[in-house]
Amino acid sequence: MTITMDTAVYYTRHSGGISLYINGKPKQVVNDHPNFSRILDALNAKDYKQASMLMNIQEHLTSLGVSKRFKDRKIFVKGGKVYFEDTRAGTTRELHGTLVKRIMSNLGRKTTDRYAEALLMLEDNIQKNKLKDIRAELYEWLMSGNTPITYDGCFLAYKRVQSNYLDFHSSSVRNKPGDIPRMKQDDVNRDRTEVCSVGYHFCSKGYLPTYHGGFGRIVIVKVNPRHVFAIPVDHNFQKGRASEYFVAGELNENDEKMPIKDQFIDSFIDEDSKAASAPDVTFVGNLRPSLEMLGKSYGLIDENGVVRIIERRGKYLPVTSANADVLGTPVDGDVKEMSFKTKSVRQAVKAAILKAERGFVKKAVSKR
Repeated sequence: MTITMDTAVYYTRHSGGISLYINGKPKQVVNDHPNFSRILDALNAKDYKQASMLMNIQEHLTSLGVSKRFKDRKIFVKGGKVYFEDTRAGTTRELHGTLVKRIMSNLGRKTTDRYAEALLMLEDNIQKNKLKDIRAELYEWLMSGNTPITYDGCFLAYKRVQSNYLDFHSSSVRNKPGDIPRMKQDDVNRDRTEVCSVGYHFCSKGYLPTYHGGFGRIVIVKVNPRHVFAIPVDHNFQKGRASEYFVAGELNENDEKMPIKDQFIDSFIDEDSKAASAPDVTFVGNLRPSLEMLGKSYGLIDENGVVRIIERRGKYLPVTSANADVLGTPVDGDVKEMSFKTKSVRQAVKAAILKAERGFVKKAVSKR
């Protein structure tokens, strides 16, 4: 037993937990409190304000829910419920379901301290989806499964593919870790009552056994809510259709067996925690696609790392079949091939990707 005293605080560490008085008020912290170890650390450091906040789950969650980046939005807890408030829009919405339950249970982990920022970024991405009706569907998806959100406001999901990484339906779209399948957003079927239609599919763990008899590889895809255009009504909202995603990794088991447990331990995942949060997943690298991966996905870089370049007014512009008309035809005589490793070429590709995201360069594919 350890007894520590201070002018305003004294506490006793015993086999059942911690008993303490703060400003004359008694408090008890049991050993299974989600923040127990961090409370003890704060007490030992005489940071009593932090210790008190960590004891109060609602206060702790609310303190994490304020972001300097999103000053008009916040996450807060009231009456044991978690809410998202957007003062700019004048709306308050309760967050519930699997995602919030997992956040609550993971609260003692230090990585979870960043969850509020990730949640606010997730909300921001949802708001940026040009299809307003999808927002309610996205909440249904997020609450239906145990896949985590990422530090940049996206979420991870599962996808089953053939042993050669091609999709089952058309055998033409590769989903190998590092790939970014992409189609025009307007080509995705937005009717959620059409349960099997055009769009790149993703799902939660619960849907995997029903797809192609449980055969094939299982890859992990990172999906931005901005690119999701339908959550079909069948199978309890456990699958979705998107215009694109990043194939971030693959399950280590490739013996055509469905995963027998959830692959994600935490509700939040970032670069520092991904190995511990998903020990059975081999990630391709960074959870964000590299410039080269993005360039290849837009058709700006070929498989050998070569970029077709045209020079206009002293600037390099990458050429694809989609933007050749914009640059002026015929372009063959003005085009030269250069290595992506060249600094000026990399800068040109980066600029082209930024324009591509605004619709300047579009890879014209409409495959399933």
